[in-house]
Amino acid sequence: MKTTNSESVKNLAKSILTRLENQKSILINPVARDQLRTELYSIIQPAVVTEQDLHEQTLSRIGSSGEQLEGTDITESAQYRAAKSVVRKEMGDDQLNGFYFKKNLKQIAIDIRKHLMSAAQVEEVYETDDDLEQMIVEVIKRFNVN
Repeated sequence: MKTTNSESVKNLAKSILTRLENQKSILINPVARDQLRTELYSIIQPAVVTEQDLHEQTLSRIGSSGEQLEGTDITESAQYRAAKSVVRKEMGDDQLNGFYFKKNLKQIAIDIRKHLMSAAQVEEVYETDDDLEQMIVEVIKRFNVN
């Protein structure tokens, strides 16, 4: 399993912008590139749970129920695995490359596309809405955390 964290989400936002620029799909004001990357991160971050988030939620779950399990034969690692399993079930099955998605990829791509269309940092968009969304989905699918 690939270990993901908030830095991984920032790298995903950077990867999306870089790919769209390299494919000549959008033209970004170079001076404002970092600001746009930060804005994309703020769109993607709430829609994605990372391995680090999963770990923290699992520890939180153990902390709240750990007192109840004292005096039983259950080990801490068994507690952790059980709590992690419960947290993962709550997230659903949308998992890819160490990310757990709260929204489907198409909706994330729509949100990003809408932002790109209205962002002052984007000087020109050369693709249709559907093509841009498809390109964003492909970047997310192919994103390599390592």
